[in-house]
Amino acid sequence: MKEWLAWAFQVSGKEHVSISSFAKKFRFYDRDEAEAAYETLLRNPEISRRRRKRLQGEFNAFKKNHGLNYWSKRSAFNPDKIAANLR
Repeated sequence: MKEWLAWAFQVSGKEHVSISSFAKKFRFYDRDEAEAAYETLLRNPEISRRRRKRLQGEFNAFKKNHGLNYWSKRSAFNPDKIAANLR
């Protein structure tokens, strides 16, 4: 969690702290795991309430509009699944 929070503060102004950038940075390929971790990050009071609210709104819109397509593509590139298929 501390690593996630440090990242959120470090990239502020350089990169958007979106669920997709979060998943890429921390190598999440499973939708449920990534969304649970991201929601944990968004509940952290060290991030300003205003920023958390904005990020939560963007996260909700992402889930509604792009989530299914994003996660189906992302899970296809899961290194663990690829390695298992090669065995």
